[in-house]
Amino acid sequence: MKKVSWTGVFVVLFFGAASAQDCSQSFYAMKEGTKYTLSHFNEKGKLQSSSESVLKSVKANGSVYEANIEATMKKENGKPMGEPRNFVVKCENGIVKMDINSMFMTDMGAPMKGMEMTISGTGISIPATLSEGQTLDSGSTEIKVGSGGMTFMTMKFDITNRKVEKKESLTVAAGTFDCYKISYDMDMKVLVKKNLHVVQWMSPGVGMVKSQNFNSKGELEGYSELTKFEK
Repeated sequence: MKKVSWTGVFVVLFFGAASAQDCSQSFYAMKEGTKYTLSHFNEKGKLQSSSESVLKSVKANGSVYEANIEATMKKENGKPMGEPRNFVVKCENGIVKMDINSMFMTDMGAPMKGMEMTISGTGISIPATLSEGQTLDSGSTEIKVGSGGMTFMTMKFDITNRKVEKKESLTVAAGTFDCYKISYDMDMKVLVKKNLHVVQWMSPGVGMVKSQNFNSKGELEGYSELTKFEK
């Protein structure tokens, strides 16, 4: 059985913070018409799936920005996994937040279609100014999936030991970006418990450029990277 790609989950757990005056430099692209593709690979570098997104519209009301994104999850052969899905990303007072639908642009999205989902937790943030060695706040998120008032599945994600490793230039298929390399530990419970060490490269005005997931033995389990980015 193919492993579930949890990139969508990892991304949504980041609530990127920028200055309230300029949401365009938050850790998410907030410009109408922006198109980007994240490709997801296994530990051997074999393409597993991809998620193609386009910012359909961005509405501004004072310091609040709201972006409507249409995203399509595709198989390794390029065929869509169901219909495109829409979700909203908001930047308010410099804090970028995604809605619950964005968490399910993964291989689990189709089976959970029509289910009732509730989310709770402390969330985490990325300060506007980062520096090497900086420690970032921990956080946790819990998602309950059910129907008719009954809970069928509870997913929990605890993130600890978040640290800014360094600032560096990173080249991927989509181009070269100035990034902040951030690492953290994730304890997650989705049917079974799993411990991961995650390393991500985040770029202002772009979002996630690359992410690597390592198991408890330090072995690479898979990675995602930006393979297309058009503003």
